[in-house]
Amino acid sequence: MKIVLISTYELGRQPFGLVSPAAWLRGRGHAVACFDLTRQELAAVAVRSAELIAIYLPMHTATRLACKLIPALREQNPGAHVCCYGLYAPMNAEYLRSLGVGTILGGEFEGGLVRLAERLEEKRGKIFPQGLKPGESQSSMSELKLRPPAAERIDGAEKPWGSEKPRGYEDSALRYRGGDTLKRTPTTLLPSQSEPMISMERLKFEVPDRAGLAPIAKYAHLIVPGDGYRLVGSTEASRGCKHLCRHCPIVPVYNGMFRIVDRDVVLADVRQQVAAGAQHISFGDPDFFNGMRHAMELVEAFHREFPVVTYDVTIKIEHLRKQERHLAQLRDTGCLFVMDLVIGGWLVDALIQRGWNPVRVRQVVLIGGTALGLGVLGAANANGAVSALFWISVALGGLSAASPVGWSIPSLIAPKESVGTVGGILNFCNQLSGIAAPIVTGYVVQATHSFFWAFAAAGIFLLIGIAGYIFLLGSMEPVPERA
Repeated sequence: MKIVLISTYELGRQPFGLVSPAAWLRGRGHAVACFDLTRQELAAVAVRSAELIAIYLPMHTATRLACKLIPALREQNPGAHVCCYGLYAPMNAEYLRSLGVGTILGGEFEGGLVRLAERLEEKRGKIFPQGLKPGESQSSMSELKLRPPAAERIDGAEKPWGSEKPRGYEDSALRYRGGDTLKRTPTTLLPSQSEPMISMERLKFEVPDRAGLAPIAKYAHLIVPGDGYRLVGSTEASRGCKHLCRHCPIVPVYNGMFRIVDRDVVLADVRQQVAAGAQHISFGDPDFFNGMRHAMELVEAFHREFPVVTYDVTIKIEHLRKQERHLAQLRDTGCLFVMDLVIGGWLVDALIQRGWNPVRVRQVVLIGGTALGLGVLGAANANGAVSALFWISVALGGLSAASPVGWSIPSLIAPKESVGTVGGILNFCNQLSGIAAPIVTGYVVQATHSFFWAFAAAGIFLLIGIAGYIFLLGSMEPVPERA
């Protein structure tokens, strides 16, 4: 079967959500073309000849771009089956269906994509077991690799695997509605597709196949002070997350669960990227410390094989505090820096769980963090580089603490049918500001030969935002649903 996998946006790195399923599908005899639209043009010939077009939706920006692309794809190839997969696919299932998407896959999607391809092939009357080509023997087929979870014990007796649907099939989508009550909104199996919309099956991952993507040199570079820049590769050692942070899009799909990618698979993926020129690896795990033993054994093996290659990880601030004793090991194995899952989200969750008033907590973190952003005014009056760096650090720290509260506002106040629209407007304004700020700064500095008025303009912008939070946002009460 001819399959096109598309990524519209993935933070400047080769999309794991393309290269992982590409390996699964190619290994079963399918012809797969991968397109990362941030670095490649979408080949019209490939689209017109495709029987299955699958679009990866890992985040909001990718989803918005995909929604603009889908009508054009259907116009170019009305006979192709369109699938959307990734974190944001099940959360936007209704809207994606209205655009003509036939299959929605969330959670662990590789197995679902394989089954979908085989189902479509069977429907068209040219099925061969597990994607075998004509003439191949049944014994040579590449079986779908599933790792059955260990049998659970309930009331002293083993419950065999498969006797119940795993969490994540019908009931793993969570919504934070109605104040701070955690409510479960069922995610039902869709009658129009055989594959579960959200799957938590334990897959035995395969080494990603990065053939067909733009070379690593065309992706993000890491600038190291005094040491030039390094080519950056990326991979994932785990998916999902054990935390239930209210600002995070992983929660509605994984519901506190995470899945480990085998160490040998991760190292093989790193190995092929180092051979392609990568000098630094960025681990894309939502929280690298979700599985401590796996993480620490992995970085030790990584450093033994690649002693001159550095890496970075993302770790929730709560885990950084609890696992402080392991930070030296990260440093010694080549970890250059750690991205934390912003402290504001952790602080809000921790205080609310201790019984603090949710509205007050969010208001204090949101307004207080934004107020710290006024540290740019200190930078405007700084007399030296050290002083300016201090004030800029204060400003960025405050804004980083306020950010997760800002991200959660659409889900807290918008009517259910408008959460995506409000979130899109919020992200659009954020992106617009990010584009405009350096342009305005350049013109202001060119005209005044000083950064003072550029920082002052940023301070005025923040003051307007603080006033809006206080007088317009108020108590963050939900907008009533339409009758």
